[in-house]
Amino acid sequence: MSAYMVDNENLSRMAGYFAAILDATERMGTCVGAKAFSPRPSIVKAFKAIPGVYDARYGEFKAKVIHRALYDMNRAALMARYGECADAFEPYRPIAVETREETRDEWQCRLFNIVHNYTYQCYEGNVPETALFNAVKGIEEMLAAQIAVETATRDWGCRWGDWEPKKVGERKSQMRKSA
Repeated sequence: MSAYMVDNENLSRMAGYFAAILDATERMGTCVGAKAFSPRPSIVKAFKAIPGVYDARYGEFKAKVIHRALYDMNRAALMARYGECADAFEPYRPIAVETREETRDEWQCRLFNIVHNYTYQCYEGNVPETALFNAVKGIEEMLAAQIAVETATRDWGCRWGDWEPKKVGERKSQMRKSA
C-alpha cells in the first residue's frame, strides 16, 4: 500500500468538524440531535487525551491542536512506511480556514471521503493500534451511518402508500388475473 501526506486543507476540514462535534457532544450530550450520531464516549476520551486539546474552562476542543495531532499521526504512518525519507513530505502548516460552499449532503459525503482516505493513509506501523486512530475510525463510522440513515429516510418522490404490504399483494393478484 502506498501512503502519502493528506493535504492541509483536508486536515483542516477534519479538525474543524471533529472539534465541532466534540464540542456539541460535551455541551449537549449529542451532536446532531440523535444519540446514534454522537461520538461514543471512547472517542471523546481519546481526543481529550491529546495534550492541550480540551479547554475545561470553556468546555471547548481546540481545532488547531486536533489538526496538529492528525498531522502527526499521518506523519507517523509515513515514517513507518518509508522511514527517515518521510521527512521530505509536506511540512507541518497551521490549520487553514475552512469554508463550506457545498450543500449539507455534499459536505457530509465529501467529509466522509476525506476521513476515509485519511484513515487509509494511516494504516501503517502501529498507528492503527492507537487510541486516536480508533477515535478517527469511530467518527468515520458515525459519518457513514448518518449519511446512510439520511439517504434512506429522504423522500425520493415515492408515495409511501404504494409500498404497504396489502397494496403490493393486491397488485400481484391483479397481475395474475390479467395474465
